Amino acid sequence: RKRWSVEVSVLEIYNERTRDLLAPGAGVTQVDIHEVQGRCSSDGVPCFTCPDATRREVRTPEEALTSLFEGLRRRETAYTDMNHSSSRSHLIYTLTITQTDDALQATLRGR
Repeated sequence: RKRWSVEVSVLEIYNERTRDLLAPGAGVTQVDIHEVQGRCSSDGVPCFTCPDATRREVRTPEEALTSLFEGLRRRETAYTDMNHSSSRSHLIYTLTITQTDDALQATLRGR
């Protein structure tokens, strides 16, 4: 039997800090990002992981977009001379799809 799941996370890098924009509660939780060497690609290009980030399971495209919009609302924004609605931050929206095949006893995961 094959099973699928989809999870999303929304992070923001602002002033060299990483914030979890889907963390429960009114405030925004800071989390750490860790570099992972060679595990994400065959050529050794580094990738990054954030094990403490909130991962929200979604079942429809609308639920995935709702999480993205929630993260956008919680994002830090500030005025700059160049742009009156500048975010001064980077948003990282991660969609993780996992397939589990019980017959093969295998799990595939893609981001």
